[in-house]
Amino acid sequence: MNARSTGVDIEDVQDGGDHTLRLRGELDMAGVPSVEALVNRICASDPTSVTLDLSDLSFIDSTGLAAIVHVSGLCDKHGHRFEIVPGPPSVQRLFEVTGLDGVLPFADGGRGAPAGGGGG
Repeated sequence: MNARSTGVDIEDVQDGGDHTLRLRGELDMAGVPSVEALVNRICASDPTSVTLDLSDLSFIDSTGLAAIVHVSGLCDKHGHRFEIVPGPPSVQRLFEVTGLDGVLPFADGGRGAPAGGGGG
């Protein structure tokens, strides 16, 4: 399933009960409602896990960051495993500055993807 809103493209890659949301482009005020709506639908379907893949994001702002914190809490509330694939250094910097790199469940310890992106 693909969803497109201004600035962010979301691809939901499903493998059984595991959902990986590959985010591409910019996660900001314009894209947050689409991400949150998709995660709400996924959580309602009782998935095993939800992974946000940020490796192809080019930009994230504070509303995008808040949405990721919200998604983490929503998954926790419903008992779904949650993980984040780190973004490129420019994206990971926001998590580092806010201290959320040590709080949110990042794969690979929160190290950013290579500068050219990562996810395939």
